[in-house]
Amino acid sequence: MLDAPSQSLLPATFDTLIQIFGASRALGRPWPDPCPPFPASAIRLVDLRPREDFERAHIPGSCRLGLDEIDQPALRPPRRRMLLLLGSDASQTADGARRLQPLGYTARPILAPLSNWPGPWAAGTEVSPAWEPSRLAALWKSRLPVGPVLDLASGSGRTAVFLAMHGAEVTAIDLLPDAIAQASLLAKRHQVTIGLRQGDVEGNPSCWDGRWGTIHVHRFLDRGGFALLRDRLLPDGLLLYETFIEHQFRAGRKPTHPSHLLKSGELLQAARGMEVIDYREGETEEGDWTASLVARN
Repeated sequence: MLDAPSQSLLPATFDTLIQIFGASRALGRPWPDPCPPFPASAIRLVDLRPREDFERAHIPGSCRLGLDEIDQPALRPPRRRMLLLLGSDASQTADGARRLQPLGYTARPILAPLSNWPGPWAAGTEVSPAWEPSRLAALWKSRLPVGPVLDLASGSGRTAVFLAMHGAEVTAIDLLPDAIAQASLLAKRHQVTIGLRQGDVEGNPSCWDGRWGTIHVHRFLDRGGFALLRDRLLPDGLLLYETFIEHQFRAGRKPTHPSHLLKSGELLQAARGMEVIDYREGETEEGDWTASLVARN
């Protein structure tokens, strides 16, 4: 049986984060007070330098968001994250904070220049983007079975691009031309290739014909497509599915229409005949109420 991977509460960069604080203090650059109480898992190291400088050397685990990219919503992290801003000098990180804070971010500039960072260093393209994929994609990126990946109703393509960054052959399908265009730009920004299809997943199920090693669905509900999932997964294929349940409406959050909300246990019933690896219902870190399923064909 395929076991669910564990999820550490501390990111790999937490030890280096402590070193940043030490380096800042040593240079007479105190950490701003008060510091909001964010868990370690919500802290992101955001490098504001140009691509060439980042790829030459960066702090392991940091992500890149160039100053010229802050105005692009698809490239920004979730607002629930605390951003520690890294850069070539204090003026660069202070500029980043001035631009991010009015957008609703808790963004703190590290005023010590990165040239003073005592190490360790990493090189090459970013492993984790500033924006985030779905929770299931992040958990299972290294455990996907052999075969092409379908990101169904892919939106702006964040998860499709993320999985491609980790070596998957991904096709993204969405109804909206703007979403397909955004996914194309995101793939180009991160130097990966993904297949793109514009199609009405609910009205024309043939648009996602194929045999897939993994099917990923996030915040989308097409009850009519439930019966097709098993048929279109390869043997031993993996289904990653998470979307809203009815309690979302009762909690006063969107969406509110019944056609967009699962009944309790409904997603589990849709996986009948498959091996259920993980299933849960409840409130997410973001305050949404969802059902989450990982199942193997």
